Amino acid sequence: MDFDFLKPRERKRAAESLYNSVVSAARREVFYLEGGIRDDLDGRLELIWMFASLLLGELGARGDEGTLPSQDFVDRLFKGVDQALRDVGVGDMQIARRARKRAEDFSGRVKAYRAALAHKDHEELADALGRNLLARLVPGQGPDRDRLIKSYSEYCFRCRDALAAHALAAIRGDGIIIWPEFVAPAPNPG
Repeated sequence: MDFDFLKPRERKRAAESLYNSVVSAARREVFYLEGGIRDDLDGRLELIWMFASLLLGELGARGDEGTLPSQDFVDRLFKGVDQALRDVGVGDMQIARRARKRAEDFSGRVKAYRAALAHKDHEELADALGRNLLARLVPGQGPDRDRLIKSYSEYCFRCRDALAAHALAAIRGDGIIIWPEFVAPAPNPG
């Protein structure tokens, strides 16, 4: 089945499935309880950006077949961002400005994460994750920052490999994306 020939309703359903997969992965408690991520709008969005970047990287690797699902997914993603901003009380007058800022943040992260993954450069990815995802760790919770950054970098490479093994039908939203489990390093002794 070629994505170009899907009816608009089927494309919308496929984008919704991809969105739900990314959001579900980003909501796993391990990231907040053991992985040092703040359980607030910014922390959740950073995790969503990470998973979305991984998914978009795989769709991009699929060439033209990934173009339509990528755009539909991004459109759905930003509808979710808009709703999240409204849910935390951002008024209509500020939505456009804040959504634009979130879009710029997202674009920068996608470029940085995808470049590091394409170069197979764990250090480059660790630097990008440290600047973004792990810039605001919960103090005194879990392992030290350097060990966490390394764990997240290794996790992203595992996710990339898992996505590459998925059939295109699953990545397009016709099936379920199975994200690897994240295992945080042990807390610092003492």
